[in-house]
Amino acid sequence: MPTRIVNRSLSFFGLAALAAALVLLAGGNGLSANQQKDAKKAAAEAKKEAEAQQKAAAEAQKKAAAEEKKREAAEKKRLEELQKKEAEHQKRIAALTAKELEAYRKKQAEIVKRAEEAMRLQALDHLKGGESEALKEAYILMAAANHDYNGHRAKAMGAVARATEVFDKDVLKGGTVADRIKTIQDNQVAAAARFLEKGDTTVHEPQFYSDLQLRQAGILVQEVKAYMVKNNQTKGMNHVDDALKELTIALQTR
Repeated sequence: MPTRIVNRSLSFFGLAALAAALVLLAGGNGLSANQQKDAKKAAAEAKKEAEAQQKAAAEAQKKAAAEEKKREAAEKKRLEELQKKEAEHQKRIAALTAKELEAYRKKQAEIVKRAEEAMRLQALDHLKGGESEALKEAYILMAAANHDYNGHRAKAMGAVARATEVFDKDVLKGGTVADRIKTIQDNQVAAAARFLEKGDTTVHEPQFYSDLQLRQAGILVQEVKAYMVKNNQTKGMNHVDDALKELTIALQTR
């Protein structure tokens, strides 16, 4: 139950208790019959209002729980589909000849290089809005990745969030961040495919695209660090270093 609703309900119960106390003290304070009647009426209305608020809070909690359950089910289904695609991809890779495998790895390296170059250019635009904007984009890219990386992705996200708060404590709040994360997740393959030639379907591996997002996030964090060093800015640097450390470990995890 949200704290605001709870507090509101308690305030109504407090009013009801106060009105009831007035009724009990009515005789001793010499209240007239009409005043006693009004006090009883106020107590009844306050109690009724408090019960209505309590009911509304319970319904809101029930609705939130249902929505969370629905979200978790959708996320589970999405991850299961990605795992299935990845398993199918691994079967195709296993069937490649040595020469085909070499070409495949070369193609992956080319995609990574082009993606990193593009992200370095984008980092300059993000930094025009300040360190917090670049760190926010890095956070979104990590949040939209599909793999856990033995907890190192979450640790990197936490470090970036702490670094972001140094510059702007509210930048990660609001619906826009959540919407961006969902958009990237929904269009993960399509977004990454912009680094491929038209018609090239060789490298369609969920793990690869997830790694690519972490690499892009890492470049943004690296650019923020370079910007901070250039401007002799030490506040928040420990969080930035922690994020880079965790991202490095994450990308070594399989």
